[in-house]
This record gives sequence, C-alpha cells and structure tokens, in this order.
Amino acid sequence: MTVTYSEKAKLGVFQIVLIYLCFSTLWIYFSDSILSVLTQDPATIKRISIAKGMLFLIITAILLYTLLLRYAQELINSYDEIQISHNRLNHALIAANQGFFELNLATGEAFVSKCYLTMLGYDTDKPVPTLEWWQESLHPDDRDHAIKVLNECLSGSKSEYRICYRLRTKSGEWKWIESSGQIIQYGTDNKPQIMIGMHSDIDERKKVLKA
Repeated sequence: MTVTYSEKAKLGVFQIVLIYLCFSTLWIYFSDSILSVLTQDPATIKRISIAKGMLFLIITAILLYTLLLRYAQELINSYDEIQISHNRLNHALIAANQGFFELNLATGEAFVSKCYLTMLGYDTDKPVPTLEWWQESLHPDDRDHAIKVLNECLSGSKSEYRICYRLRTKSGEWKWIESSGQIIQYGTDNKPQIMIGMHSDIDERKKVLKA
C-alpha cells in the first residue's frame, strides 16, 4: 500500500507525540518511586523535585529537538525526491513536446506544466490558466465542438476524451493541438470535479498532411 505525503507527515507527528508521552510517563513513575525510597524529608523532597523537574525539561527539550530535527530532515528528503521526480517528468514532457494540465471543473481553475504554455509561445508573461482563458483561446471554427466535448464530460456522459483543435498562440497565430483528458475525481454529489490531461503539439503534422 502506497503511503501519501500527507499520511507520512501525520505518522511522523504521531510518532513524536507517542515517544514524548512514553518517556514522560516512565520518567514520572520511576523518578517519583526512586525519590520516595531515597528520602522522606519534605524539604529534601522539594529540592530534589525542583531539580528533577529542571532535568526533565532539559532532557525532553533535547529529545524533542532530536526527534523534530530527524522528522524535518525526512520531510526535506521526501520533498527533494518529489522535486526530482517533478523535474524529470517536466523534462520528459518538454522532450516529447507535450503539456500537462489539471482542471478543477467546479472552479474553472487549472494547473498546467511549463511546456503547456511554452508551446503556445508564452514564457515570462504567461497568462493565468483558467477554463475561461482556454475557451477564449479556441479557434472560432473549433470552439463549439471542443466545448461540446467538455460539456459531455461535465454532465457525466463521458469520462474521457481525445480531440484536435486550434489554440491561439501569444503571437496571435493558430496552432493545432491534440488534447486528451480524463475525469479522475468526483464530488460528493457524484459530479465530475477534477480532470487531468495532455496537450500535444501536432501543428507540423497538420501542415505536412495539408501540403
């Protein structure tokens, strides 16, 4: 079974709390037991209890620091692994001239890979990717069909699609894109919520076929 990043973080916090709880319980039980054997003098017990409390604070501070430092390092290592995987995927998409997108169908907000935008000529002044921006970027001759296919996914009659259409580039030219997508998450009302997909630049292929 694969453990998610969130589950791993919760497990780490639980382990730290459990270790602290066990250590504190054992410290209180054994230190009080030993103290009762060593002396019955109230003044001595008070002085030793104060010293015992200070020692407990020092030891637990060191313990928590060590545990939190190790936990933080594990999170950093996990984050680094995710970043490495992300960079590898991004380089692979760039090499294949493909862009990745994740669309929130409820809000219209989208996350897209760098190549998704660079294939349309955007770099530093990239637009904020939204469903509305995508619709406005569609070629007038392709817009109705593309939106119809998307609406079929929104209605639940389709869970995936593959179509070709033209998108407006930064320079105002039109580029042929092959788009494929799939619904991967549904809401509590069983309505499609999250869609992921790929954009492939097929402009050169279209030009060759047209020639």
